[in-house]
Amino acid sequence: MYINCEKKCLYKIRKAQKILKILKKRNFESFIVGGAVRDLCLGLEISEIDITTNALVTDIQKIFLCYPKGIKYGLLTIFFDGDYFDIASYRREGSYYDYRHPSTFFFISDIKEDLLRRDFTINSLLLDHKDLIIDYNNGYEDLIHKKIKTIGDSYQKLTEDVLRMMRIFYFQAKLNFDIEEKTQKILKSNIFLIQKIQPAKILEILKKIIKQKYFRKAFISFLDNNALSFLPGFQKSIMFILQNNILMINEETFFSLSFRLEPKLIDYYPFSKKEKVMFRKNIFFDD
Repeated sequence: MYINCEKKCLYKIRKAQKILKILKKRNFESFIVGGAVRDLCLGLEISEIDITTNALVTDIQKIFLCYPKGIKYGLLTIFFDGDYFDIASYRREGSYYDYRHPSTFFFISDIKEDLLRRDFTINSLLLDHKDLIIDYNNGYEDLIHKKIKTIGDSYQKLTEDVLRMMRIFYFQAKLNFDIEEKTQKILKSNIFLIQKIQPAKILEILKKIIKQKYFRKAFISFLDNNALSFLPGFQKSIMFILQNNILMINEETFFSLSFRLEPKLIDYYPFSKKEKVMFRKNIFFDD
């Protein structure tokens, strides 16, 4: 399947495809992968572009101006034609040791195997240098049906890296998608594991969710999947928003409301001093 790149995102896609062509001339395989391809298919604005390749870090460093991002994981940032692109070598991961990170990994040459380690089918689409969309995991079908579905075994995928559970809610807020039935069943029965996520990461995801058009969908999904019990400090504010049918809210107002309804919120999450002052001075608070 070929994709018709819209003008608003064409320029950066074309720059990334120049990188793919350069790698191809050096006898390496590479693709644009993940969220950029997903959002391109959906006609959404693209902010970041990730590239995956069978070239190793040492190979990439010989070709492009690079900055380290996670060299031991095969991750680099390329500065090319005035823009930054993240690039990663194909890899296979071993078992996870802390509900977040793989204990081992191996660089490989097969893109199909690399895609199996990724989270959701809609994030596993590939785009080549000729605008061809390559789909090994039926991700395009899930885009059409607006479903969030894990790649492979749902239990393994959601419990080995529990941040993926919170990412499901984020994608619901961003895309207005539903959760595929089996994925949803595993999510709900293991939702207690989000307690393993660092508070800073929870806060980061919540900030992203509240900025999305369909944030209420994520909040309803929190409720439906019993996630609120494991998001200390936010239960009251999220329920207030749902019960009062609030359709629009910005980040500052949301966190100020949360502080107002649950003062102990400050003890649960690493807000900056600036944020604490700002939220407390919001109109919800008395002088």
